[in-house]
Amino acid sequence: MGNNSKSSVVYQGKIPGRVKYTFAFGALGKDLIYGMIVDNTRSRFGKFVPWLAIGTLINAFVFVTVFTDFHLTGVKICGKWQYEVRSTASGVLYGFDR
Repeated sequence: MGNNSKSSVVYQGKIPGRVKYTFAFGALGKDLIYGMIVDNTRSRFGKFVPWLAIGTLINAFVFVTVFTDFHLTGVKICGKWQYEVRSTASGVLYGFDR
């Protein structure tokens, strides 16, 4: 009872699995590099605290920047970009189905 058509349409059930494995292999390489960087960090605060502080500051800056209205309503590119980032962030935080 298989599908014998010559269509190039991909079965939709296979796509999430492929995406999941692609991200998993990407994270594997990324985590190895981050681990080497953290292991080679020598500071009076330890290995992790400087990176936690840097990451916190960067995330705080991005968070404030994304949710700040810069009154750029006349500039369509910036306004559209800001709208897209805000809607994506709210979708991630609160769910896209609302």
